[in-house]
Amino acid sequence: MRETVQQYSFMEEAAQVTVNICAEQSEDFHTDRYRLRVILNNLVSNALQYQNPTQMHKRLDISCRVVAGNALVKIRDNGIGIASQDLDRIFEMFYRASSMSSGSGLGLYIARESAAKIGGTIRVVSEEGQFTEFTVEIPKKAVR
Repeated sequence: MRETVQQYSFMEEAAQVTVNICAEQSEDFHTDRYRLRVILNNLVSNALQYQNPTQMHKRLDISCRVVAGNALVKIRDNGIGIASQDLDRIFEMFYRASSMSSGSGLGLYIARESAAKIGGTIRVVSEEGQFTEFTVEIPKKAVR
């Protein structure tokens, strides 16, 4: 999580955001490191890119808990949020929910597909103008 946040420190938006990372892990957790990075990269870059310009204290909260061998990762920002009519479509290929977007509309699609490849899921809750929170559940990979 720290590596992902650090790689975006060059972004102009990142300098204005307070990032909080909390990890709770009392047991081993193994998964596909590459795919986990893809998921985190897409979610963190979106959280930084879509910060609310009217928000005085911009935040990005990232937490991870390992429970019963599974990881539960939450990424929450207090950015522009996602309109309720767009929530059902944000994981579609090429769909862009914001006119602020300069991307291809593939980031969330790729994140969801990466999660599915390792048996995980991604859910989103958002309120336009207030926050967006992604919850990623990833099962423990069997160690051979």
